[in-house]
Amino acid sequence: MVSAPQAPKQELRKKILEQRQALSAGEVAHRSKRILDNFLKHSSELLPEGVESVALYFPIRGEVDTRAFHAHLRSGRKRCLFPRVAKAAKLQPLEFFEVADWSELRLGAFGIGEPVPLPGVAPVKPDVVLVPGTAFSLDAHRLGYGAGHYDATVDAWKAEGQRASVRLVGLAYEFQIVERLPSEPHDQRLDFVVGEERFVVGGIE
Repeated sequence: MVSAPQAPKQELRKKILEQRQALSAGEVAHRSKRILDNFLKHSSELLPEGVESVALYFPIRGEVDTRAFHAHLRSGRKRCLFPRVAKAAKLQPLEFFEVADWSELRLGAFGIGEPVPLPGVAPVKPDVVLVPGTAFSLDAHRLGYGAGHYDATVDAWKAEGQRASVRLVGLAYEFQIVERLPSEPHDQRLDFVVGEERFVVGGIE
């Protein structure tokens, strides 16, 4: 386990991103399958009765691969959503749209696959959000990439009184799970973090 109680965010982010990007395609596939297996092991907590929609992310730079998650969720008749950034700027909330097939995603402003909403189709608020990140702590805090899109999205849900109706689930390789993270007031705590072996329970603050 990496222990970084005092590590500055940028230093920790750089260190873990280097580890992640050094993974081979085979290692990413193997580790991602283990994370999916662990996810399914805890599916009663992560996907309880009443969950209809799950938001995923388009994996980049060695992130946990969500394609198998998408296939599994679709086979279970869940609506699979993907985020879209309305404006290519920091601290912009995300909008989520349904994506039935991976091929529907198109590269957006940040080089990330995004849904292309059809005219008149409104965004959907997900029941569960699978959240990417650089690092995750044992108290379920998250270190992102610095753009603040997920933090801004959760802030918007809080302002609308809707945060409690959304489960936030981080997906992480074991080396991404650290003891503690340097945090700031705007950082959002997740409900769960799923690693290859560990299952971290957080909650709303």
